[in-house]
Amino acid sequence: MDETAVKDYIIVCRELFERTTVDGIRIMPWTIFLDKLWNNEIFS
Repeated sequence: MDETAVKDYIIVCRELFERTTVDGIRIMPWTIFLDKLWNNEIFS
């Protein structure tokens, strides 16, 4: 994470709820990810 210029880190998985780890990685259920992706809320 320290060597790249990536704004957000997202892990898409089968979790039930979205959460963020202490180091800033977003854990996101695949259904929420797709909804946000289709609504242009992930990449802007």
